[in-house]
Amino acid sequence: MRSVVLALALASSLLLGLGSASASAPAMTQRVTYEFVGFLDGGQQFVVKVRDENIGTKYEVYKTKKLDLVKAYPYLEGEEKKVERKIARKHGDLEPPADDATNPKKKVMMLVGQKKDKLNIYMMKGERIKKYDDIEVYQDEETNEVAAASAKQAVWSTNGKYAVVIYSVKLAQKFKTVDRDLLHAFKFKSYKVKFDGGSK
Repeated sequence: MRSVVLALALASSLLLGLGSASASAPAMTQRVTYEFVGFLDGGQQFVVKVRDENIGTKYEVYKTKKLDLVKAYPYLEGEEKKVERKIARKHGDLEPPADDATNPKKKVMMLVGQKKDKLNIYMMKGERIKKYDDIEVYQDEETNEVAAASAKQAVWSTNGKYAVVIYSVKLAQKFKTVDRDLLHAFKFKSYKVKFDGGSK
């Protein structure tokens, strides 16, 4: 068990810092990437930067709890600051995430790792670790091949109530390729990961 914990901790060190809503993974050939920008309204909403090889670049505002798209803001390269000011005027000031993968209030570390057809989300406190949730990984309907999935960013709101995970899925096949980022977001429920002695 200790080796599993250490391996997950090593993987989490590459992350910034995670709900129950996930974006589905359609088979696509173009590259789509997400970059976390900031939270809004105490974590209830968040903003990501999207780069799509076919469509171009844009900012997207989402509701965190249900991962509902609120509004998209397409822009040209060099207009990022202008669009961020527009988002701030309409939705409020951007709030940076917590400093790392540890929930700033509950003091549990979020870890993410793939196991077969699931991308599991774990919470760790000391050397104790518990599974919190999982994300279904894209699987080809015809071949049943499962994509390789890995977390790129996993961030907490500074109040510890909300989290966002940006993860990539890749599956190379003869006639089609899946290679894109996806989103997962949730409102943290600490009762799901109570450790011995309770979660303070």
